[in-house]
Amino acid sequence: MNKVETILTAKEAQMLSAWRRSTQSVAAFNEELDKIGRKQSRNKQQSGRFFRGMSSGLAGMVGGYISVAGAAGILMNKNREILTQTEEVGKKFDEIFRKLRVQSGLRGIQGTEAQERVLEIAERQAFTSEQASGASTQLVSSGFTAKEATGGSLEEFLRILNASNITGKEVDPAELAKALASYLQSQGLEKNAENVALVGRKVQALFRGTNLQLPDLTELSKVSSIFKGMLTVEDQLGGMSTLVDQIPAAEAKTGFRNFVLRLSTVTEDQKPKVEALEKLGLQKEDVDFVGESFTDILDRLAVGIEKVPEKDRKGVLNQIFGEKTIAAAEALINDRQKVKDSFPIQNNTKQFLDDVDEATSGRNAASRRAKVRLERRRFKQDQQDDLKKLELEELAEREGLSPLRRDINEKGYNTARYLGIDSDTALNIINPWSWGSVSDAVNDNVDDRSKPASQYGNGNRPPQPARKSRSWWNFDSFDTGNYNTSSYDQGVKDFIGVPKKQQESNDRLTKALEENTAALKQQNEKPAATQKPVQVEVKMTSDTSTAPNGPRASSALARPAK
Repeated sequence: MNKVETILTAKEAQMLSAWRRSTQSVAAFNEELDKIGRKQSRNKQQSGRFFRGMSSGLAGMVGGYISVAGAAGILMNKNREILTQTEEVGKKFDEIFRKLRVQSGLRGIQGTEAQERVLEIAERQAFTSEQASGASTQLVSSGFTAKEATGGSLEEFLRILNASNITGKEVDPAELAKALASYLQSQGLEKNAENVALVGRKVQALFRGTNLQLPDLTELSKVSSIFKGMLTVEDQLGGMSTLVDQIPAAEAKTGFRNFVLRLSTVTEDQKPKVEALEKLGLQKEDVDFVGESFTDILDRLAVGIEKVPEKDRKGVLNQIFGEKTIAAAEALINDRQKVKDSFPIQNNTKQFLDDVDEATSGRNAASRRAKVRLERRRFKQDQQDDLKKLELEELAEREGLSPLRRDINEKGYNTARYLGIDSDTALNIINPWSWGSVSDAVNDNVDDRSKPASQYGNGNRPPQPARKSRSWWNFDSFDTGNYNTSSYDQGVKDFIGVPKKQQESNDRLTKALEENTAALKQQNEKPAATQKPVQVEVKMTSDTSTAPNGPRASSALARPAK
């Protein structure tokens, strides 16, 4: 026999008093427990494990530095914190990953597996669940397959962000994912992990020695379709990185575009351009990006400029490129060696991997990983308590329960959950005479209200879920108000009837609650200076050796402290 006695006071004690008094008939409760099926047997076994675990746990704490009462308080506070976290994570995951499932078309087990992949990648790369899911959703929206967006492409993209120092809560990976996808689209590159690495790693390599940053890809992607077939990816990134060292990215992308367009579209009837090129000793075919590389063209222009007197160079460049593009043209021509030097830098894969390792280690990375891991654990622990309490309230109000009884129900449920009892058992503890009916009704409603719109409601309001053969409304017989129930509910009542044993329990409950209400009222009417806290003595016992039908519970009567 394991035994724990706990003394609680104040609000929790008052609430526990009402709850325990509602289960005063221990004999009737245990008799009903014997009649339940396999599901309730499992609940009893779980309750037994809980009581035994709580007994040994509290005993161990008592052996340290705190009392049993203190241990119970710590236990309840910690479980309250965990339940709050599970509700928050459950809501968040439902929102962010439902968006991913809608965007990707993944349903059922495929959606669940995709969610797990995204969370695993988020944890490994030390990103938050919101950032990883946001990037994944955007990749799908930008044309990546669901497999790529929740697998290789997502992980490579997050590696690139890490190596580029683009981390932290303020980062929005979705916008960068959109820019990267737009750039791949402009170059006719397949949207997969290999090409994400092809572009992203090159940008990351250049960011280490130039002003080029991954967000600058947003600007470049706006004009990069013009470069397709004329400049390689290395050419484009080398040219852009050279320009952003001297002018802002928005101006750099415009100047770069105009530089290529003005040279690649020269025709014979454009006399000023043709004559200007001739002054440089060039023909339009020498610089039209057909058969010559980007760096070849820069070298030819540089050699040609040297042939023109310095005082005339601005005018010649103006004839070829236009006044607004002269600055970009001069920067590319004069710093052409920087463009060439960028090519081996872009292909330094070893440095990239080293940077990823450095960025994903240390205290902050550990903290982000721990948070994702905790969220994953809390999500699996989520029993939808917030939804069940809403449904419990709705069902109780529909059945005509008084505000007092509804308040007792909610507090009783919360207390049971804070003590570590599973949600179904917590729902049924508040109605021991008809074990299982409350949890069945609540779970039915939660399932019903979680259905898609195509299956929900009948036009104006949701359909009432099918009732189980056991009824749970009769536990409010203490309420003297006149409440109407639906004809359906009344018909089920008439068909099932109210068991004699249950009616006797209802009568005892009515009397107990009336006594408790009177005691609390008397307590509240006392002057503040003389008022004493309400104390509740909760005794929990479990005997696995002599109780063939599972654990037995008992509770003392709540009275104001003497």
